[in-house]
Amino acid sequence: MSSRFESHWSGFRRLPHLARPSGRLYALCLESREETAALALYLREEGGSALLLSEDMPLDAAFETSLESGCCGLVYGRAEQFLAGPQPQERTPWEPSLLQHSSGTTGRSKLLRRTWAEIAEETADYNRALEQAGAGADSGLTTVVLAPVSHSFGLLCGVVATLARGAEPVLAPARNPKAMLAALREHPRHLAYGVPLLFHLISSLAGEGMRFHRLLSSGAPMTEPLFERLQAQADTLMQQYGCTELGCVSLSARMAGVQDIGTELGRFEARAGGGPDEPAELTLRRRGPLAASSSEYGRGVGASWRPLSAAEKRSGERRPDGIVLPDPGGRLPERGAAAAQAEFRTGDLAYRAEDGGLRLVARVDDVINIGGRKVYPAAVERALLQVAGVREAVVYGSRHPVMGERVSARVVADGSVGDEAIREACRRLLPAYQVPAAIALVSSLPALPSGKISRARLRREEES
Repeated sequence: MSSRFESHWSGFRRLPHLARPSGRLYALCLESREETAALALYLREEGGSALLLSEDMPLDAAFETSLESGCCGLVYGRAEQFLAGPQPQERTPWEPSLLQHSSGTTGRSKLLRRTWAEIAEETADYNRALEQAGAGADSGLTTVVLAPVSHSFGLLCGVVATLARGAEPVLAPARNPKAMLAALREHPRHLAYGVPLLFHLISSLAGEGMRFHRLLSSGAPMTEPLFERLQAQADTLMQQYGCTELGCVSLSARMAGVQDIGTELGRFEARAGGGPDEPAELTLRRRGPLAASSSEYGRGVGASWRPLSAAEKRSGERRPDGIVLPDPGGRLPERGAAAAQAEFRTGDLAYRAEDGGLRLVARVDDVINIGGRKVYPAAVERALLQVAGVREAVVYGSRHPVMGERVSARVVADGSVGDEAIREACRRLLPAYQVPAAIALVSSLPALPSGKISRARLRREEES
């Protein structure tokens, strides 16, 4: 444990609401990244559980979320400020865990729970992958965390995994690209954790003399222009893929392109399509039993990996995200040897490339069906970004009265090009059925806090 984080613990123990956290669930919504990480690590050490909330969540929303999630209370702003729930002494019926909300990219956000024991297993697996990528404990690299620690990418991969390697991470100031850039300059041999939006901002601010060492991206796919810019500015571009339910799933040691998510970590066996023309849903199977339960948590109902029954295999009746729910009634999540045979469906289309790595194509739900022909949004977005004057673009499917679906796009342009000119340029770059039927020129794209853009949300907005 780093003395820098541990130094906060004595102060936590003096606070009445944090003195005896064992068995209790706390919602964390703190201004300081260091204090957020230190408190999460303290709760892990003391047998408590933590629900991570975005540091910019308003107080009323954060408190309501803490109540809905069954927390004993909310730690808000700084560790001294505690808003108790109706049952502040209530103990949780499950192992000490970390709870998070899923991104909500494909619809309603879910509250998910992973035990600290399972996270320890992930951390060891992740550090082995970094070692193989030349970024392990003996690499001499300094971890600089640009991503929020209110999400597992920043907290678990950036902070916890670095501490497990015997090093101390640097936490760059939040929402301050210039300060982030200064942190990278101060530590030239850096391994920087960030999302594409952050890398876009800092690479735009970097002068010609600035050279990035290792940039590790996650959370959302990069655009082709950003990838090309960072390739010219960085020694190594890395990318990892994961989900809130499972943590980090795969790691690319050196990105070959925006779709490159590398090879799966040791605890997983991945199945995907055979090539770029035949992607299939990426499914994962564990190579061994879970260290402890992994579940969706909600009012006494657990959800965990378990074998699919013969009836489920025949009917395919399971949730789109692959989680299988046990019957309601307060039963604790299943675990152990039975979980080793479970299959997790990611909802993402991918294929296995010739180099053995995985390539991510699209969300299954985002694929647009035009008269029986599939349109992958990323392919259309790549074409749009080749049009002079187009800076950003997102493509999604919307309803069509005859065809069922149509290709729609929202585009951020510099004013020198209009929607019809963009459409005409696309006709020279794409088959006719892939050309956007509707193009809306906008000032910005509606990104989620994670940096992702929810195409499902855009569809719903258009249909409402």
